[in-house]
Amino acid sequence: MLIVFDIEGTLCDAEFWDSFPQTQGTAAKAMSGETTFRDAMAQRFRAVKGMPAEEFYEQGKRVVPRKEAPEAIRILKDAGFTIALASGGFDFFAERIGTTLGAAAWTANKATEEDGLITGHAEPLVDANAKRAFVERLQEEFGFTRAETIVVGDGANDAEMMNAAGLSIAFNAKPVLEVVANVKVRGDLCEVARKSIEHKEKISGKPRVLVVGNINAEKLENNGFNVAAYGDLPRDKLLQLLPAFDALVYRGNEKLDAEILDASSRLRLVARFGVGLDHIDVKHAEKRGIRVVNTPTASTESVAELTIGLMLSLLRRIPQAHASTAGGEWRKNYFTGVELGGKTVGIVGVGRIGRAVARRLKAFGVKIVGFDPFLHPEDFKDVGVEQKNSLEELLGESDIVTLHVPLTSETNKLLDRRRIATMRDGAFLVNTSRGKVVDSIALAEALECGKLAGAALDVFEEEPLQRGKLHELDNVVFTPHIGASTLEAQARIENEIVRVLTEFEASHATTKPVTQNSLAFA
Repeated sequence: MLIVFDIEGTLCDAEFWDSFPQTQGTAAKAMSGETTFRDAMAQRFRAVKGMPAEEFYEQGKRVVPRKEAPEAIRILKDAGFTIALASGGFDFFAERIGTTLGAAAWTANKATEEDGLITGHAEPLVDANAKRAFVERLQEEFGFTRAETIVVGDGANDAEMMNAAGLSIAFNAKPVLEVVANVKVRGDLCEVARKSIEHKEKISGKPRVLVVGNINAEKLENNGFNVAAYGDLPRDKLLQLLPAFDALVYRGNEKLDAEILDASSRLRLVARFGVGLDHIDVKHAEKRGIRVVNTPTASTESVAELTIGLMLSLLRRIPQAHASTAGGEWRKNYFTGVELGGKTVGIVGVGRIGRAVARRLKAFGVKIVGFDPFLHPEDFKDVGVEQKNSLEELLGESDIVTLHVPLTSETNKLLDRRRIATMRDGAFLVNTSRGKVVDSIALAEALECGKLAGAALDVFEEEPLQRGKLHELDNVVFTPHIGASTLEAQARIENEIVRVLTEFEASHATTKPVTQNSLAFA
């Protein structure tokens, strides 16, 4: 557990700037939010500019710990806390107080001088944003979660770093800070220690959850989960952090293979955003007793709608017409397309998404055929899709083919050069499933020679997509794997992850102590 203290007003009761007659009261204005920290600092240094540096530093000796501070810090250390100091004051007393109290890390400002006289302050200033960045750096580098972080402050300049903590404590604080703090304490630092230990006991029984990728971690935190969130992690960092976590919610690019799954002896759950599990070695996870879940139903409607959108964009050449018109052209007679109505649309994979696409296609007056070796004939009738007995039969009859299959050893390069050759001349292809289902080289050849009239692709063999032959063709529509990228789908996915983690926490709540890392002095 990490606890970060502001120095002046919390661990210490003296304000450095109040020891100078010409700057008395400026600290209170900054703490109350009456003036910005930067403006207050500029005002203070204008007042003391030219002061002998020795005299200036001597004032720092007036900033000393409260009499109960050593005992409060001892209580926190005995309870397993890592102590850090984030001060809007100065390094010459922050280091002294940090050493006296045994803090593991600190950050503070540095005054500048010339010819023995104070001239100003060094940049960057340790303002509200810098304090928060300091807290977040400790969390990221050493694996603390927000829930395992406590911040104690007294002024407006501490509000930002409090927002990075699971528990914020306003100590003898200005009203502006008490409004945003979780807990208000007056007079006794040992009471701060007691409140902090209560929070630690509450959190220590919760499983630790590592969240990787573009995921709304705030929603998970608001639901009470003990979460450490990262936008993305390279493989080496993922291997380094994973051993300290019980669950992994993953939306990253690394394949979760045996090496990664074996990195943590305590890992018991992997939750993957989206439909596919091809990024995870599911068999090895099962062998290790790791439950693997995904959110297969949450994005069904969004992917189905994108499929229809891509289909219409492809047939009516909407992206190309937009680009031309946006560029100042008016080529009304150039962008002649074809209608969707009256066509035969072949759906490869008549599962959840394939059926959702079929329901939408009915409104366009098309003939819908489908191939799926895992479905019973009655399943096709239920959704009004004519069953085809082979993929080749479907390909040969369809004006438009849309793919909705998972990536497996059987579907890898399902549409290869041989199968593309069996498609109708001038047919269109839409793929919103997995990029490796289609041989991209064979597809480019078919599009270039006119065998296929066009293709719309949301997924690719390698992502992000690198520039290649397909970019040279004007009969291709690209989107960057956005099938599930709607507000509604994301909300459904997040709700499903909350449900999964709630079940996991109820059945696998750990009481094992969390090992915290100590930090060297900054």
